[in-house]
Amino acid sequence: MVPHATRIQIPSLVFAGLALVSSRGVGQVLSFSVSGNPATLTMTSAIAGSAPNSVVNATTTYAVTTLLGTWKIRAQLGTPLPTGVTLTLSLSAPSGATSQGPVALTTTAQDLVKGITTGINSGLTITYTLAATSAAGVVSLRSVGVTLTVVADT
Repeated sequence: MVPHATRIQIPSLVFAGLALVSSRGVGQVLSFSVSGNPATLTMTSAIAGSAPNSVVNATTTYAVTTLLGTWKIRAQLGTPLPTGVTLTLSLSAPSGATSQGPVALTTTAQDLVKGITTGINSGLTITYTLAATSAAGVVSLRSVGVTLTVVADT
């Protein structure tokens, strides 16, 4: 058994309402939606000397409908995460577009999907991965806002 003092506990990161923003320009985004917030991501312990196991949630989906133009989806955190804690987001791409794969989120917007062209796309998977190093220590429960934005892909 691992002594209590060597355990790393990150009780949860809760995603408080994903803010969704659509941009209108040369083309047109008719709609962009997310099926809901993921369940609370919780890391509870680790083996002495090792980082905790990552927690993955892929239960939410998104839909995007576009008319004219080429679009991309970006994401960013509302506030920085504690030292040693990483939240990675990966979006599956609509047909013809390209997913950037798992992207470690920061407070700066980063591309997740590029090259979205005209079409109706739904049921596309969003995968959240919460990871921490042993340097993270014990982190109290906190909410982290994630903003997804559709912008012109120039």
